[in-house]
Amino acid sequence: MISEFPNSEQSRFVENFAFEKLNSVSGLPKDILNWEGKFTNTFDNLSDVEQSYIIRHGDGSETYVLERRGIPQEDLISRRIFFIDYIDGKRVGFTEIDCSTTRERDNEGKEIASSQPDVVKTFTTEEGDLKVRGQGLGTRRLKIANQYCVTRLGKALHSGMVTSDIGHGPWRRLLQEGLAEETGRTNDTNKFRFKLQQV
Repeated sequence: MISEFPNSEQSRFVENFAFEKLNSVSGLPKDILNWEGKFTNTFDNLSDVEQSYIIRHGDGSETYVLERRGIPQEDLISRRIFFIDYIDGKRVGFTEIDCSTTRERDNEGKEIASSQPDVVKTFTTEEGDLKVRGQGLGTRRLKIANQYCVTRLGKALHSGMVTSDIGHGPWRRLLQEGLAEETGRTNDTNKFRFKLQQV
């Protein structure tokens, strides 16, 4: 179960969002994949959804979590996970992460990450009356994505390729909250990561 944590040390750095598993894609909003090319990889068919969850937040907003069906490659399975926010039935943002796995399993039958999971793209809308940037949605999605990565793969989420001030904003907030740290890398790839590295 995604929302379960085995020890108090883990819960120091990982918020406990309640992931509610959806048994069918029929429970997803009809427009959930209609992002007009904003996803980095083609993902436009609900039949490619392997698993889906919903997180119902106390403020009435919702975050849907979609696991796209893994794409086998030479020595790994390419996996992309999407965290998509809705407010009052309207899409307001998403975060796309790469958490590719090897073809092997560990002793407990769990998937093994091929590298650290990282953010591929994050986007919060500023269109029309949905001016919600700066309200913490991107930061919250990163926390949710980190919980997913830690519970699923035992690895903390890394920032991926972050080049803009808007992209750095959520990570700066996570640093201030004591949840993230700088990696010491001097280029724009994986400059930040959540503190917890291992379950």
